[in-house]
Amino acid sequence: MYIYLERILIAARHSKREEPIIEARGILANLLEGWSAAAVSESGARPAMENAQQVFAGLTYKNGELNEYVVDNGNKGYEV
Repeated sequence: MYIYLERILIAARHSKREEPIIEARGILANLLEGWSAAAVSESGARPAMENAQQVFAGLTYKNGELNEYVVDNGNKGYEV
């Protein structure tokens, strides 16, 4: 969706037309409404599983290579 929006805005800039900007603004308003509703429904939510392992992971790029980064607490969800 975000790639599509970028293309719309690039086309609007080159064509100097207002219609693509209006379309992009409508899409962004719908996305904002959806994300706002999701944020409200998730506030105060409990985890689906108690005492489950929490893993935080991410990807980084360095020198043209993709690196994986994982932070693990080591207990694999077992009670200590």
